Amino acid sequence: MKADTGNTIILVDFNQSTETSKRFVNYRLSSGRKFYLVSFADNFSEEETQKRLNDFASELDGEVAGTVVKVGKVVEEVDASALVFTLNPDSKKGFFKSPRSLKLISSLNLVFVVLQHGCRIEPIKKIAMPLELSKESKQKFEPALALAEDMEAELKIYLPTFKDEYHQKAVSRNMLWTERYLKDKKIDFSFERATEQKHFEDQFIEYIDQQDADVVVILNYGDSMFSGIFGNSTEYQILTNKYKIPVMIMNYQSTYRSKVPVLGQ
Repeated sequence: MKADTGNTIILVDFNQSTETSKRFVNYRLSSGRKFYLVSFADNFSEEETQKRLNDFASELDGEVAGTVVKVGKVVEEVDASALVFTLNPDSKKGFFKSPRSLKLISSLNLVFVVLQHGCRIEPIKKIAMPLELSKESKQKFEPALALAEDMEAELKIYLPTFKDEYHQKAVSRNMLWTERYLKDKKIDFSFERATEQKHFEDQFIEYIDQQDADVVVILNYGDSMFSGIFGNSTEYQILTNKYKIPVMIMNYQSTYRSKVPVLGQ
């Protein structure tokens, strides 16, 4: 298994989600990564926020690299390659609710790890990924492939169903190409298609539960956080999935050898 290095920002919001963030950091402290506790909380003074971050750090099982109260370019300052955020159960959309936050995700070359309060934090053995394969492109699943290789995990690929016969044939043809590519990489994998054209998100959420997935990988295409197969009104369903499976948002254009894994042991 590839050694886990790099710097990770843990966004701390001082609500119910804080306990899950704390569990995550404790689970990963021995990985070799450096963790920075960062808060953008604006409902406390800077002094109070710093005190709360220090209290958070003192309750951990080891030392973090630093605590930062920030409104500026903290990603560049700590040279972060990943950012971990736990959704507040009282307002699940939270950080991802505002257009400004979505723009931030699209513009930063980071791995975003989205947790839910009370979610499982375990070694990654199964990675689920929704993928649109009507065009041949290994770049579409390269981030998930890198994670699967580094974690020695199985890659579970879920495909949409198209009404158009041309697209359906293209998917079938590219599945054969992808199978050869993944076999050459010696990756354990499987494909499954949605049973109907509509409600792809709902079908995918049930799929990740049935497959007992440890993490979901979705791609950030810059202009759209998701892989071009989710409806705008339902794209948050994956982040807030009812089975509380962690989600990793990866940049479509990036190579992740220096950035993954950021979950698991």
